[in-house]
Amino acid sequence: MRDVYEVLREKEKAIQRVDQEIRLLRLAASLLNDGTDSGLITDDPRRDGTEATEDAKVGTAKRISARLRRLATPLLEASRSAS
Repeated sequence: MRDVYEVLREKEKAIQRVDQEIRLLRLAASLLNDGTDSGLITDDPRRDGTEATEDAKVGTAKRISARLRRLATPLLEASRSAS
């Protein structure tokens, strides 16, 4: 049986790691919201008066995801090497 304090330390470390990832993703999201992509992330399915197609939504989501990955990768690598 594992030591309760060891399990607690592991869980606390995991929480810290997730907290750091959340902070990094918030930073990346704020960098994405630099004014050039102001219409990309929205709850409104219509853009410029026309209804967006599912393909357009998927394409937008893929572009945002790729950009987030590019922005977050160096930050995550730096945080992992600091740990």
